[in-house]
Amino acid sequence: MFSGTMPKLVLPLAVVSLVTACTTPPPEPWLRAELTGRTSLTERGPGSYGGQLCGADVTVDLYEQEVFVKVQVDNHGASPVTVHVGRNGGVNLGTIGQVLLRRLDGSIGGPDMMPYGSLQPQVVEPGWRATFYIDQPLGREPKLGQYFVMSLEGEPASSGEVAGDARERHLLPLIVRQGGTRTPRAR
Repeated sequence: MFSGTMPKLVLPLAVVSLVTACTTPPPEPWLRAELTGRTSLTERGPGSYGGQLCGADVTVDLYEQEVFVKVQVDNHGASPVTVHVGRNGGVNLGTIGQVLLRRLDGSIGGPDMMPYGSLQPQVVEPGWRATFYIDQPLGREPKLGQYFVMSLEGEPASSGEVAGDARERHLLPLIVRQGGTRTPRAR
């Protein structure tokens, strides 16, 4: 009954299996950041910290497997907030990741994902969310055992001028640890 169709099915299935096996990357070590000192942010769970930055809600996720450090800033306030994310020390490291701006109400629209430079000012308007995907916090791939301090800074922005005396800052002393393995994403 199946004698004629079985060989016809086996060969295509074997080809699909072979192609899939050749294109699927093997698991790689998952390096992640881990808090190694005090921070003014509140622990919200394993690898997750949160708090306020000039009235905006801030969440930092260190255990996100798709990105090294994920920072989310939700501005529920009435005034824009200028946010700076990067390594403490003020050295320009070039592009360290990307930033995505979206409305908090979930409505469609917003600019495309943009490259983000270390401590580059990013205005988060009222009713908007900025999500920072930091892949290279040191301007390059992190290495096992590296120590650095991540800085989250914010200041109210009003009529194009920054109120420098109202700057708020959170520091996260981090060390790069082995977090297990993960399947790398396609680049």
